[in-house]
Amino acid sequence: MKKITAIIQSSCKSETIKNKSLIKLANDKTVLGIIVDSLRKMDVVDRIILATSCTAEDQALVHEANKLSIESYAGDFVNVIGRLKKLCAKIDGSILKVDGNRPLFDRFEAEKLVNEHMNQEYVYSFNGHQNGVVYGTDCEVFDSNIFNLVDPDSLSENYQECGTLYFRANPQMFIINAKKFRNPRPNYRVILETNEDVEIINNVLSNVRSITNEAIISFLDDNPIIADYNKLKQHEEVGLKKILLFPEKVKSITGIEYDKPDFTFPISVEFSITNQCNFDCIWCSDNELRSKQKDNMPLPIVRKLAKELVDNNTKGVTIEGGGEPTIDKNFNEIVEIFKKEGLSLGLITNGSVRLPERVVNQFDWIRVSLDVSNSEEMKNLKGYGNFEKIINNIRYFSNQRPVVGVGYVATCQNMNNIESLILRLCETNVRYIQIRPVVDHPELRPVYDVNSLQRYATPSFSIITSGMNENSTSGNNGSGCLCHSLTSVITADGSVFICGRLNKYSWLKPVGNINEQSFYAIWNGAERIRQSKTIFDASFCKQHCPECRISKFNIEFDQLRKIKTINFI
Repeated sequence: MKKITAIIQSSCKSETIKNKSLIKLANDKTVLGIIVDSLRKMDVVDRIILATSCTAEDQALVHEANKLSIESYAGDFVNVIGRLKKLCAKIDGSILKVDGNRPLFDRFEAEKLVNEHMNQEYVYSFNGHQNGVVYGTDCEVFDSNIFNLVDPDSLSENYQECGTLYFRANPQMFIINAKKFRNPRPNYRVILETNEDVEIINNVLSNVRSITNEAIISFLDDNPIIADYNKLKQHEEVGLKKILLFPEKVKSITGIEYDKPDFTFPISVEFSITNQCNFDCIWCSDNELRSKQKDNMPLPIVRKLAKELVDNNTKGVTIEGGGEPTIDKNFNEIVEIFKKEGLSLGLITNGSVRLPERVVNQFDWIRVSLDVSNSEEMKNLKGYGNFEKIINNIRYFSNQRPVVGVGYVATCQNMNNIESLILRLCETNVRYIQIRPVVDHPELRPVYDVNSLQRYATPSFSIITSGMNENSTSGNNGSGCLCHSLTSVITADGSVFICGRLNKYSWLKPVGNINEQSFYAIWNGAERIRQSKTIFDASFCKQHCPECRISKFNIEFDQLRKIKTINFI
C-alpha cells in the first residue's frame, strides 16, 4: 500500500480560544493528541508533521509535538500557504492535511478521500462542504508538488493567510474532488472555535464509542439540544430589531390615520449621487431607472439638504447607487458636507475604488456589494475583471474605523463557491456577510440552503440570512405600507420617491425634487399625501409591491395596530 504524509496545521493564536490545540478534553488528551491518535490508526499514514509558525507562542505546540513523538515544522506566521510550500518541498507524494481545531476528525472518511484522490487524477480533494461530512470532522488531500502551480508570494495577503483554501476557491484552475457524504448534516458543527464548541465535543467524546460521522450524527440527532448548543446568537447590523432604538418613530407610525401619513422625517435617507456605474451586473434592478435619469446634484443643493435633515432629526444618510457613488467627481465633497452637519454616514459600494483613509473613516459603516465568489464569476456576472482588487479593498476598509460588511445577492449562478468566499472573509476584519434574494429576476433565484452557512459564523463574523425570507415576500404580505416613512430615496437627478422599489414602475412619479423644493415641503406636500393614501391600501400593495425590505416592518406594525389591550404585557 502506498503511504502518505499527514500534516496537522495549527497555531496558538485565536480571537476566540487561545492555545486551542493544547486544550485537554474529556478523555484527558489534548486536541493535538487526539488528532495524532486518529492519524496513527490510519494504515495509509506513515509520517505525521505539525506545521506551525515560528512565533514564540507557537513553541508550546512544538513542545507538545515532541511529547507526542511527531515531527514539527515552524514557518512564516502570516504566509500560511508559503509555510506549507516550504514544508511540502521536503516531502514526496500525497499529503493528508488536518487542521488543529478538529479533534473529531473522521479517519474513516479520510481514508476514503485518500483512496479516491490517489486512484484518480485529482490535484486537490476535500470533504468539508455543504454536502460533505460534518463540519469539524473534515480534511484535505493533495500532492506535495501542488505548490509548483502557484507562487504564494504573488498572492494577496488574504490568500496567503488562508493556506490551501486558494485551491478550493479556484475550481476553474485545478482538478478538484469535492467528495460528498451520503448523509450530510450541514447544520451541525463540531469544530473547536468557542467554549460552547468545547462542551459539544466533550459530550461526543463521552457518549460516542467510535468517532465516525455516522456515530456523531446519530448522537446529535438524538440530542437536539446539544446539537443546537453551539449555534451562535449572531449580532446583526441589519434587521427588524433596529426599530426598537427609535421609540418616537414607532409612536408616530402606530398613530397614523389612513388619510394622513407620518410627517416626522425619515430615520435615514438613501441618497444616490450618480447614475454612472463601472460594473454591469446581470441582475441590476436600477438599469432602467438610470437610463431615464441624468445626474444633477449641485453641491449647494446637497448642503441645503444636509442642514434640513439634521434640523428635522434625521440621523443618517446612506450614500449609494443609482450607479457607483465613489466614482462621482464630487463624492469626497458630498461626504464632507453631510459629516460637517453631524449626520451619520453609511456607504454602499461595489468596492472598486480605494478611498483615502480620511474619507473611509467618515463612515459609520461600509457595505461592499460583492455578489460573487471568484474572478470567473466577477467577469461573467458583473462585467469587471479584477476580483482580487475588490477583496483587497474590502480588507483595507475593514482595517479602518467603520463597521464593514459584504452584501451578497444570491442567484443560481453565484452560490457554488460561496463557502470558500465565506472562509476567506473570516480571515479579515469584515463583520458580516448579508445574503439577500435576487429581486426583479425570478429566473435567477437559486435552490440553496443558505441557513447551512451559519456553521461558519464566529463571534466576530456574522452570516446574515434572514433577508432571504424577510425580503422575499411580494405584495407586502397583504398589508398596507405604513412604514414607508422610515426612510426615503433621493435619486441622482434630485427626485424624491415614496418607495425605492415601486420606482421601478414608469407610472410611479416622484413626490418632488430637491432641486425645486425643500425636502420639508416635499415630505409634507400634497403629492406625498396622495401617494401615501395609495400605498396604505393593502389591495394596492398586494397587486403592485415587489419584494421589499420594508415589508417586515409593515407586517410587525400591522400586528401592533390590531392590539386592543395595549396597557398590558
